[in-house]
Amino acid sequence: AVALDPKRQRTAPPADAVDISVLCPCKNALPWLPAAVRAPLLQLGLVCEVLVVDDWSTDGSSAWLDELAAALGPARASVERTGPSG
Repeated sequence: AVALDPKRQRTAPPADAVDISVLCPCKNALPWLPAAVRAPLLQLGLVCEVLVVDDWSTDGSSAWLDELAAALGPARASVERTGPSG
């Protein structure tokens, strides 16, 4: 399950209130995703959105990202998926 420190979570900001956007590429990165996503979202004093581009992951990254997007909402987390590029 997706869990951020509840003491530090904030409600979703209005789209025009975002201070910084972080773009994160992902390809079978489940072991590193939680830390990569938490770091910018939990910065105090900044309103951050995280945009993750999932390149056809097969390790559970995609499911974790879906849970994250559902938990945080589109104003804080967005997942885009690329098609297979065989």
